[in-house]
Amino acid sequence: YFGLPSGGDPRGLSQLIYLKDKINKMGKVLRIFKKIRLSLQHSCGYIFFLCLLKTRLVIPKQKPKAEQRGAFVSKVSAQDMNRFFRENFTGNPDALPDITLAEPDHVIMRASMGEQNIRPGGFVSGPTQMQLADHIAYAVIFTRLGITPMALTSNLNIDFLRPLKGDVITAEGKMIKLGRALAVISVEIWGDNPDKISSRATVTYALPAAA
Repeated sequence: YFGLPSGGDPRGLSQLIYLKDKINKMGKVLRIFKKIRLSLQHSCGYIFFLCLLKTRLVIPKQKPKAEQRGAFVSKVSAQDMNRFFRENFTGNPDALPDITLAEPDHVIMRASMGEQNIRPGGFVSGPTQMQLADHIAYAVIFTRLGITPMALTSNLNIDFLRPLKGDVITAEGKMIKLGRALAVISVEIWGDNPDKISSRATVTYALPAAA
């Protein structure tokens, strides 16, 4: 097996010396393989560490949405919004909607309907729904910029999806985009059943330069 030479030393010294040399050579080979294995293990571990470190440096820790927007709470409370509307829209303050929720980019309000809001057939009129959409969009802007009296309606598109009935109407407004010059808000309006949206609007407001 070890390639021993045939015929020679009667005392077997040559065979023993030859065998010892073979064993020494095999030992050296095994030690070399062991060093290579250890080197590869350290190299793979180091490469893995570098990849992990690079990943942690490149991929930032995601922040909560509210923190990314730079606001955890609305800049204006629902009570302060209602007070602003009562003080500045004095024509019929009792008919003004009541804002029940104000949080960043999101407002919910409820409005009581009277005879002046009803069209033939007993449905809430289209102009009333457009007025509610404009009103709540104005309030959504306040959640981000604070009270901004000179924010002005630039455009209002509304789709009437089904007839609207009810003594109390609910509207929900959400900010779609807030830029330097324009704010775009989506509005949904419903009656007794929030699963049945009666109208959906998209309202654009022009913002004052100071905003």
